[in-house]
Amino acid sequence: LLQEGVGWFSGRGSPTLDVTVTVSSPVSICGRVLDNRDEPVAGARVSVFDGPVATTDQAGEYELGDLWPGTYSLQATGEGYGPTEPVYDLAVVSGTATLDFYLPPLDDVVTNGGFEAGLEGWAATGAVTTTVAHTGRRAALLAGTAWLSQTVIVSPTIYSPTLSFLYSVPISEASSVFNVTLSALTETVVYTPSLTTEGWVHAWYPVDARGEVEVGFGLTGPTEVCSATVYLDEVSLGRASRPVYKVHLPVVMRGFAPPPPCTELIVNGGFEADESWDIPLTAYPAGYSTIRAHGGDRSMRLGIEAAGDNVESYSSAQQTVAIPAEAASVTLSFWRYPVSGDTAHDLQYAVILDEDGQWVDTLLWDRSDAQEWLRAEYDLTSYAGQTITLRFGVYNDGTGGVTAMYVDDVSLRVCYGGGAQ
Repeated sequence: LLQEGVGWFSGRGSPTLDVTVTVSSPVSICGRVLDNRDEPVAGARVSVFDGPVATTDQAGEYELGDLWPGTYSLQATGEGYGPTEPVYDLAVVSGTATLDFYLPPLDDVVTNGGFEAGLEGWAATGAVTTTVAHTGRRAALLAGTAWLSQTVIVSPTIYSPTLSFLYSVPISEASSVFNVTLSALTETVVYTPSLTTEGWVHAWYPVDARGEVEVGFGLTGPTEVCSATVYLDEVSLGRASRPVYKVHLPVVMRGFAPPPPCTELIVNGGFEADESWDIPLTAYPAGYSTIRAHGGDRSMRLGIEAAGDNVESYSSAQQTVAIPAEAASVTLSFWRYPVSGDTAHDLQYAVILDEDGQWVDTLLWDRSDAQEWLRAEYDLTSYAGQTITLRFGVYNDGTGGVTAMYVDDVSLRVCYGGGAQ
């Protein structure tokens, strides 16, 4: 008798068994776990169904090693983040497979952002596919002039609201445009993510509007068979993760001089570098400028100075600082150069937000055409022990003249007992 892999020989002697053994090298899965603004999530857990679990390091990286070649389903979770669907049926035949996860915020206001319930919660002309998805079993499919939209309520207390989503472009077309819109009562902001990408791409945008906001996704361009195709998954809108502050505990040793009585909390207050200031993306955002400067070579431009650019828009820049509880005095100072040709509704302002993003204090509320550098100083000692956001901004209503303001040499000086400012 002869069977595949086994030989039997009749007659004298013992039977012979032929066995073929295939030895496979182990495989691994690695990647990162990130939040809705692509920041790493430390301490997140990535688990294989009925298998091992890995925990991310400070860079958000994980690795699952010594796996047999095969197909795996995985899920990522993180304390303080919302739930996300598993990644199903990841085939790992050899070597290392790379897989990144993006955790949504706990306060996500989007309904059915993973499209696992079809198009429930969405107004749409698109479709849902079960053949392609980043996580879960489903994703939305946009082709031709298809669109999806959902109206959500963005609370004024949300910290740095962020729209986050993943998309994939299996078919690109040169004249097609992928439009992502945020429509509020006073303005509509349009973003156009690239259609020349490979694989699943994570995109996020800041949301300045509060209250009722319509989130929309759609394609414009040709409607024939050769139009672009976009898969959309994991749509969320909620708070950004708060920054992590490092606390250094003092060590008292003999022979060491005491620390200086005053310290500066603002980073890059002269705007000479492109860092530390958060500039929300609006119809006409703020920006670093070399047109005017009080000290150094640059300042921060807020608003619109060219009449031909007049549009309804907020233009703001902000920085978040933690003021020590032991501060004896806290003094904010800055220089501003106001310019305005409007007489009605445009506005130049400086305000303070608390750690939840709520407006708690107004420092400047003006519409000035002084066209000279003016110094301002405010006592913020009452905010000792709090984390605040200092926001400078200009509002243009899109009619009449335009309004701008340049800000430079911003300082938030903290002094301790007996320190001179």
